[in-house]
Amino acid sequence: VAAPPSTPNTAGDAGEYARLVARLEERLSDAPDDARGLRLLADGYATLERHAEVWRTLERLIGVVGADKAGADLFARMAEGMILAAGGYVSPQAGRALGAALERDRKNVTARYYVGLALSQNGLVPQAVRVWRDLRAEAPADAPWLPLVDGMLRRAPEFGNREAAHSLGPPSSPGPTREDIDAAAQLSAEDRREMILGMVSRLEERLTADGGSAEDWIRLMESHVRLGGMTDARRVFDLSQGALKGSDAGVVRERALALGVVAQ
Repeated sequence: VAAPPSTPNTAGDAGEYARLVARLEERLSDAPDDARGLRLLADGYATLERHAEVWRTLERLIGVVGADKAGADLFARMAEGMILAAGGYVSPQAGRALGAALERDRKNVTARYYVGLALSQNGLVPQAVRVWRDLRAEAPADAPWLPLVDGMLRRAPEFGNREAAHSLGPPSSPGPTREDIDAAAQLSAEDRREMILGMVSRLEERLTADGGSAEDWIRLMESHVRLGGMTDARRVFDLSQGALKGSDAGVVRERALALGVVAQ
C-alpha cells in the first residue's frame, strides 16, 4: 500500500522528538480535554509512525470537540491511522470514519484516496480507478500526493481478478460521479455485509498465514463481534494468544475482555 497523502515526514532526531512527545503525553494526563494538545499529540504520533496511537488520540479529540463539530480532516486522519495500524487493511470501523469525513467534505483528499483503496480491496477495481483518476484530474500540479495516486493507478491491474483488471478502460475514461461515490459508501445492508465478510475473510487468511500485530488481531476480533459471531471472535482470540507473545498478547486480551469475548 502506498503511503497516504497526509502522512508527515520524520524530521530531526527521532529520540529527542520521542522525548518531546512523552512530555506532551504527561501534560495531557493532567489535562485530558485539551483539544490543541491532543491535536499536537496526534501529529507527534504520526511523525513517529505510531499509527494505532494516532487514531486513538484523534478519537479522543473528536469526543472532546463533539462529533457534530469535528471537521472532515479529523475523521479522515483517524481512518488513516486505523488503516496504517492494520497494515493497509480498510476495516469496517475505518470505513465508517471515511464515510463521516465524506459527509462533511465530499472533496477530502485523504478520505477519497482510502475509499479507492477500500474499493480495490473488495475487487471493485474499476470503481477504485475512477476515484483515483478523479483525484488526479482535480489536483494542483504541485500536489505532493500526486505520485502516490499515480503509483496506485499503475498498480491497479494487480488488484482484484483478471476480468476486473482488464475492464479498467483507457486513462481518458471519465471520473466517478457523486452518485458513484455515494453508491460505494452507502451499499445495501446485504451488500455491505458481503463486503465486510470478504474483508474479514482475507484478513484472517493473512494473519493465520503470515502473522500480524496485536492491532491486526484486534481488528479481526472486533469485526467478528460486529457481525454477531462471538464464537468466531473467541476463536480469533485463541489464535492470537498462540501467535503473539508478552505485552502484545496482553493487549489483545484486554480488548477481548472489554468486548465480552472472554471472561475475567
